[in-house]
Amino acid sequence: MSQSQTPLTSAQRYYDERWSQLNGILIAQSEGAHSYLLTVNGGALAGMLAFVGAVAEVRHSSAAVASIAFFAIGLVNAGFTRAYTLHLIGYLLEQWRDDYASFLRGSIPWNELLRRDDARVHKYERWGYIIGYGSFGAFLIGLIFGASALFNLPS
Repeated sequence: MSQSQTPLTSAQRYYDERWSQLNGILIAQSEGAHSYLLTVNGGALAGMLAFVGAVAEVRHSSAAVASIAFFAIGLVNAGFTRAYTLHLIGYLLEQWRDDYASFLRGSIPWNELLRRDDARVHKYERWGYIIGYGSFGAFLIGLIFGASALFNLPS
């Protein structure tokens, strides 16, 4: 099927409009999630460091050290999530552009272009989730250790 043989039916227009709407929401939510991960891990790390600096009894607590380590891991993972996403989108764009050029030259049919693009997205999407949820998991573990350091202070 050539480029001129892909008529835009009302169903396709609906698909394109709905896809644009949902994609816009996904992008906004992704940005918000990333900001959240940076804020909670960075804020918790700063708060825990201030707590350790202010309370002498907690400075040698393994729970306090573990809490700081997990908040730092969460912060670094949030950065890795952003970097991974940036490089993945660049790769997907480059490959899509190459496939689209092949389609325009008549080297591949439209359905093959779509299949390749879909396969690439599904091949790499899970790593973004793993790294992002790793950041959130590190935050939760850091909270547990931080609470342990706080509640186990000598009276």
